[in-house]
Amino acid sequence: MQRLEDVVNDRIDNFDDRVAMARDTDLPVGEIGLSSWTRVMDFTYQDYDEDAVVEFISAHSCRYDPEGFCL
Repeated sequence: MQRLEDVVNDRIDNFDDRVAMARDTDLPVGEIGLSSWTRVMDFTYQDYDEDAVVEFISAHSCRYDPEGFCL
């Protein structure tokens, strides 16, 4: 999904968020899943909400930082 990829790239390029994006063949067809340590958000393509994705990434990007990237 190009819109999601654009959001992820924007968060990496402009906000220094730590984000990885990968295809997960274990998810049902048409479903997107976001995860951050113990937090999970999933939704169908039809229910894609860019604001909710940005909020999830923003809230959880550096919530746990054992490598010290987010100093």
